[in-house]
Amino acid sequence: MKFKNALSFLSNNLKQISKTFCQLRWKVILAGIFVGVVSGSLVASYRLGIEYGTDFARWMYLQIRHNAWWILPCLIFAVIAGLIIGWMSRKESMASGSGIPQVVGYV
Repeated sequence: MKFKNALSFLSNNLKQISKTFCQLRWKVILAGIFVGVVSGSLVASYRLGIEYGTDFARWMYLQIRHNAWWILPCLIFAVIAGLIIGWMSRKESMASGSGIPQVVGYV
């Protein structure tokens, strides 16, 4: 009698474990698909941003060659971008640098 109860208990637990494992497997698969889609979209967006930035820089160089006054807006933009980056680096000092010392310190 005890043996039959033990087998029944074990059988029920194995069914529960199997069901939980199957659900977990699908959750991991769906999470992997989600992460892949999001990271792929970010990489594609970054690549397009580089391409559009390069096209804009080439266009701007041509504009500057024809009209030298375009240097002033570019200079103002560069100064503002530098000030923003400097402010961000002071606010979050751990965000600056290559990150290698932080990785070595963590290891």
